[in-house]
Amino acid sequence: MRSATILLLIGCVGVLSVLLYSQTIALREQRRQVQELNATKLDLQEKCAKQAHEAFKLRGFERKTTVWPAASVQGGDFSNHYNQRLNKCFVLIRDSYMDADARLNISTLYDAFEGKRYAHFSSVKETQKGKKDPEVTCTVTLLSGEKKPCHSHDEFEAVVKQYME
Repeated sequence: MRSATILLLIGCVGVLSVLLYSQTIALREQRRQVQELNATKLDLQEKCAKQAHEAFKLRGFERKTTVWPAASVQGGDFSNHYNQRLNKCFVLIRDSYMDADARLNISTLYDAFEGKRYAHFSSVKETQKGKKDPEVTCTVTLLSGEKKPCHSHDEFEAVVKQYME
């Protein structure tokens, strides 16, 4: 009886050793796949960043000219994001201009490769005292593909956030 128990224990240890070995092999393969996916993701993010910068330059930034000649440029900048779920690279360009009478703020979200516009927000605020609220123009394309107007910067930012996450 004792030798049967020992043989049974040896058999169990053998089976557990085989299972442990197969799990170790599977874990190594999963780690390799994760590293490969991370490298691919980093490559896509790098390509996206380069294309976003090109899209920014294509729209006239980094040249010292403006579309509003009497205005002084207050600042133009961009941010980019590769959206893995949508398999798209987005660039969000923000710009502002100001002269003696008004301040213009513009934010636009594009597909950096296709140039398709997904969201646009602009507001013009007259700088003279006693003037009315800013004039706002806002349009967005929802993830569903539906295009619709928006009425505030917060609505614009909510849609942009969905693309930039």
